[in-house]
Amino acid sequence: MSADYGVALVGFLGALVGAAASFGGQWFSHHLETQRERKAVASAIAAEIDGYISLMNLRDHVTSAKRMAAAAQKGIRPDIGRLIAKHEIGAEQFPVIMQNLDKVGLLGELAGDISKFCRMVGGVRATIMSDIEGKYAKLSPSELGDLIEQEIALWEDAMALGRMLIRRLRAL
Repeated sequence: MSADYGVALVGFLGALVGAAASFGGQWFSHHLETQRERKAVASAIAAEIDGYISLMNLRDHVTSAKRMAAAAQKGIRPDIGRLIAKHEIGAEQFPVIMQNLDKVGLLGELAGDISKFCRMVGGVRATIMSDIEGKYAKLSPSELGDLIEQEIALWEDAMALGRMLIRRLRAL
């Protein structure tokens, strides 16, 4: 009878080893796929943020906004709406990020910073859009200048956060 227990024990241990190997293989395969997806999402989002910052630098919007603020402080009412091209008004600001919202969580703590970056840039954009819609028409040029200066500070903070995100996303 003890031989029967031995055979049963060997069979049981074999089944455990087989199950563990199967589970380990599936876990490892899933882990590799998650890492691949994480790197792909990180790369795509880094490229989108880099493209946005490059475009803002190419257009030199911060310098233009600083000139607008200075003119406003001298009593000249600037047209801050010209910071957004007409064809960009209804466009999604960050389409790659929006298309990958369900995967941003794969990026861990960077997900919060990505959200913060988008919100900061979106806030500046909302201010520009509000001016286009006439919501600041009752502000004096000086008050509008103060608003522009606040938005420049927010924009510069967003650009610094974006540059940090690019480095960290590409390091994943």
